[in-house]
Amino acid sequence: MDEISLYIHWPYCVSKCIYCDFNSYSFSSIDYASMELAYIKEMEYAASISGQRRLRTLFFGGGTPSLMPPYLVHNILKKAKNLWSPAHTPIEITLECNPESTNEQKLIDYKNAGVTRISIGVQSMRDEILKFMGRIHSVGSAIDAVACAKGIFDNVSIDMIYAHHFHKAPSCWTDELSKAIETLRVPHMSLYQISYPKGTKIFRQLQEGKFMPLDENEVADLYRSTDIVTERFGLQRYEVSNYSMPGYESEHNKSYWEYRDYIGIGPGAHGRISISEPNNKFRRKFAFQAHLNVEKWKRSIRSIGHGYETITPLSEEQLFCEMLMMGLRMREGISTKKIDEFLKQTTPRESSSEKFSEFWSKVEALHRRGIISMYDHREHKQNLRVSPNSSLLIDEIASFLIF
Repeated sequence: MDEISLYIHWPYCVSKCIYCDFNSYSFSSIDYASMELAYIKEMEYAASISGQRRLRTLFFGGGTPSLMPPYLVHNILKKAKNLWSPAHTPIEITLECNPESTNEQKLIDYKNAGVTRISIGVQSMRDEILKFMGRIHSVGSAIDAVACAKGIFDNVSIDMIYAHHFHKAPSCWTDELSKAIETLRVPHMSLYQISYPKGTKIFRQLQEGKFMPLDENEVADLYRSTDIVTERFGLQRYEVSNYSMPGYESEHNKSYWEYRDYIGIGPGAHGRISISEPNNKFRRKFAFQAHLNVEKWKRSIRSIGHGYETITPLSEEQLFCEMLMMGLRMREGISTKKIDEFLKQTTPRESSSEKFSEFWSKVEALHRRGIISMYDHREHKQNLRVSPNSSLLIDEIASFLIF
């Protein structure tokens, strides 16, 4: 039986960080009962169209999921496991936490509810940076939260943000990263370069000239330095922004990068689900996008049983593009066997066939330039991957290969 992953989006935060463009809202009060009912109804709809599947992973993201009462997490997990039998026991169930909304009893309750992995938004080991970002926790409270989580969970991850103007001097970041690794000692880290999305407070500050961002060469140097520091401490980069000890990779996020099916539940959530169609021996993959606004999402569920604003069939070219964009993010890349199987299973139009036939010649051109490598991986599987020095060019590489 095929597997599927489940993402639950919790849209509420105590306050919005200056760099955040996620679908999140500060709140004064939350109607937990109506949120629970909406989650349950949308999961039931998703199960009705996804067919019989086994649940591979589940992820509570946001927003700030650690604002969710543990009973709500428990009820959602109970329903999910009733709708999709777990692929194995235990499955990876991650919940994102912020230090200011985390305490020992709540973490114990989350574990009892079925959560197996905690991801904590540390973001920085310097209080002045946290203040600039609009974070409401301190370095000390982050250290305490991680220590508390490690006492309860075997699998703890942290997020950090780098390559902003506080890291103009490269040692400022490498020293901060080393301190985080040595102090927190977690088996998994997500290390993201800062971005400046339009509509955010940090974008407005950038436009007003309140700080000078790093240039592309400075960012690239920090990225290479990040690899050096993490490897020194035994953390291997397995995806563009993710590092782990052996056996602690995020299985849920790998579902995205390996282009597996996943269901998105909650306001603003999106998913990719393969659905069988009459008179077609192959499943067709659909893109699901939920309403962003919480109340509109709930009204849609009350009206038609789900909160998806759009459900769109993906063309073969869209599928190939997404598979490539996601797979090339992985350090091990994409197996050439998987690419060949995909091309065999699709019957594209003549114009599409011409594009696919050009694909391997483009790969060879990049291979000759050292941008892409072909190598024998485990069990002598040949993979297509981006060379380490070109990791920050994945979007451009994928665009060249496809278009």
